[in-house]
Amino acid sequence: MIIPGHGTLIAYESATPGTYTPVYQIVSIDAPEIVNGQADSTLLTSATKKSRATIPDCGELSMTGFYDPKDVTHIKLFDLLKTGAEVNWQLSFNDAAVLADKSHWIFPGYVKSAKPTGVEVDGNLGLDLVVVLNDFPVQTPRT
Repeated sequence: MIIPGHGTLIAYESATPGTYTPVYQIVSIDAPEIVNGQADSTLLTSATKKSRATIPDCGELSMTGFYDPKDVTHIKLFDLLKTGAEVNWQLSFNDAAVLADKSHWIFPGYVKSAKPTGVEVDGNLGLDLVVVLNDFPVQTPRT
């Protein structure tokens, strides 16, 4: 099944447990690259270089969008940056018509950076945001 990117949503947990508020006006999302750390395990007698997996790094999710300084979700993003608070995030993929039925990832993370962009004569006010994941995403397939 080919799933379009259009309709994918990112949201933060605004009330626990499990109430998520979508971040509006997002243009693109780069999902995290999750990688295992690596330690050299080559012996003096090894014929080739060897390594072993170590503790994983769950990576960063980045997003870009149009910035509205009056939007309550955009204000909340800067509040999360200021406090460094870890919250749960939900990345919902566009593989079902109803939001509750969509496949999604839930993961804990904090806002690492937020940057308004497009402050120029012919520009649109934009926002670049990076969220650091502090654990593996819990993947829930569509229903």
